[in-house]
Amino acid sequence: FSYVLIFPIIYLISAYASTPPDYSFAYRAILLGVILGLTMPLLSNIIPIKRALSKTLRDSLDVYHSVSSEVTVRMVKLETLGLDLWQIISAIVMVFIGFTVYYVIPYTFVFANISLFLTILNTILLGMLFGASILAAVFQPICERLVLKLLLWGNERLLTELIKKSLAGHRVRNRKTALMFTTCIAFIIFSGAMFTLQNKALVDNLRASIGSDLMVLAPIPNSPLDEENMRIFLEDQLQKPADERILVSYSFVTFPMWALSEVNSNWMTNLAQFPWHTQSVFGVDEDFLNTIYSEFFIVSEKDKSIDYDPLKTDSSKDDIIKSLYDDPGVVVLPLEIEVGGKHHNYVPPNVLTGPIQLTESALSTSTSSYYYYRNNNETYTNYLDGITSESLRYGLYSTTKDPLMIEISTTNLEGSHVDFRYLLKSRAMITKAPGFFFSSYRQTAIGAPLLVSMDSFQYLVSKAYEVKRLGLLESGFSPNETESKMAQFPSTPKKNRLLMKCIPDATLRQREILINGVRNFITDDFTIIIDTTQLMGTTSVATQILILFFNVVSIVAIILCFFVLWLSFTANINENSWEFGVLRAIGLNSGQVIRVYIYEALSIILSALILGVLSGLLISITLTLQFNLFTEMPFSFDFPYILFFSVVAMSIGTAVLGSYLASRSIKKKEIAHVLKGA
Repeated sequence: FSYVLIFPIIYLISAYASTPPDYSFAYRAILLGVILGLTMPLLSNIIPIKRALSKTLRDSLDVYHSVSSEVTVRMVKLETLGLDLWQIISAIVMVFIGFTVYYVIPYTFVFANISLFLTILNTILLGMLFGASILAAVFQPICERLVLKLLLWGNERLLTELIKKSLAGHRVRNRKTALMFTTCIAFIIFSGAMFTLQNKALVDNLRASIGSDLMVLAPIPNSPLDEENMRIFLEDQLQKPADERILVSYSFVTFPMWALSEVNSNWMTNLAQFPWHTQSVFGVDEDFLNTIYSEFFIVSEKDKSIDYDPLKTDSSKDDIIKSLYDDPGVVVLPLEIEVGGKHHNYVPPNVLTGPIQLTESALSTSTSSYYYYRNNNETYTNYLDGITSESLRYGLYSTTKDPLMIEISTTNLEGSHVDFRYLLKSRAMITKAPGFFFSSYRQTAIGAPLLVSMDSFQYLVSKAYEVKRLGLLESGFSPNETESKMAQFPSTPKKNRLLMKCIPDATLRQREILINGVRNFITDDFTIIIDTTQLMGTTSVATQILILFFNVVSIVAIILCFFVLWLSFTANINENSWEFGVLRAIGLNSGQVIRVYIYEALSIILSALILGVLSGLLISITLTLQFNLFTEMPFSFDFPYILFFSVVAMSIGTAVLGSYLASRSIKKKEIAHVLKGA
């Protein structure tokens, strides 16, 4: 029967797998089924029958006979057997943590599951939050005494010892209340910092990636921005009266040099020529730093021999880009200074020589690949200035005091190319710059941005044009034909982006004046204009949902704290009404007794508040540092003031009202009735 039932299953599996069905008879399966069907009933009856029969005939005939003749109960603690509950819990937690660290976290990196990795980190942070709250409970008694000392002044200090005794007597109940409140405060600060950080990170990353208030982007090198006409329009905007001016500054950015057809690649290395890394060379305008969001421009090291001008938008930062235009070719590295010398024009030995040295007249040879070198004096005196990435510190083992070598590979003839090598001195090393992917991690050294002046960029590109011109002449083109073909190459670098900075709080209508004015000079369908302010407005829905979710969670936590505190403080008085009567009997008036309970409640609340704030700040700052470790954003921490002070006000009000209202009903009774528990 089972063999017949398997037919449709075999057919379905074969049809799904697109393989021919196999209906052959499985003799081994039938033989195994027969053997198990005969032996299992026999074996299953032998053992129970043997256990049922006893050694004596009397016990065998006893219908109430059991296997054991007597039952012995012995109580053994787990500690005696070497099994402690806390040890077992600790062992399970450590095994779980070990499994997470040694398997799950590597798993997230191997499969690029960043969401799971961040979830693990947040879970660890929540564990740290709860652990910090438990550790804070150890300092609760000490903090209570300090708070009590600050609360009591004048004649109220006479109640100090009495309140301390009351705190010690209610320690068991108050410890749970304080732990709950400490955890609640720590959670509110932590979650507030987390949601605020996510909200701020969403906006900051958007601003840092775009770079300025308005950006015009031409993604295709064959359709660059119309720089000439756009500059005329923008300069007219800058010349308007101050009350009518919308534009503050602007800056053009070139395409990366490797994206140009006349350049094959860009490489950079140190003078030891190891290692080599590709670089994305960009040309930027003189006013670049005054146009971008300067708060995201982070300099890790700069050449201190230059006198920099401050930024117009932030006087605390130096205008390093402007120095490329104002002070080009003036840096003298330690390598160039003669040992014990009296002058600064010492030229060190030639460190750029290679196996082949050719002059310009040899550029038209049929060699498939060769280098073109300048003489050593020209190399060191007519060098390039640039802004490099901090990732090169360990990527190329270089600083602003070390010379670098940049190699530009250009096409000469078909199948051959010429590599130009130039000495480059790093004016500054930066960790972050709006509009570019700068980083301090050495893994990003490959393809890192290199910022140079427009003049330096054009100088390098013009060398590629010269090589192209010589290649055309060598290929048999006449001088006129060569110049005709070379006319297609622009005299200025092709512009990839236009960044514009508007006046503070510029309205949408004001920004549209600039957008529509620039749009008149866009003739293709690929160039786009990005309004950062408007784009941030579209993300406000997501940020508002995050904030709403946080507020709901915090309000729920606050309400729970309110009721737990109320029940705790009222229970302290109602369950210890006999203490109230004793205090009245030894001479304290009802007002003093009520204040004893109020001071006790305030000591618990304020000490738990202080410890919760410290725990929450510790974990929140850890979260912020961990987040900034990935984004490399400037450190920024926002404290949830509104919710914090709301919790403080409600908790203090609960402590005072809960203690007062509960003790007021007892105050009206006679002392004898209170002592009798009536």
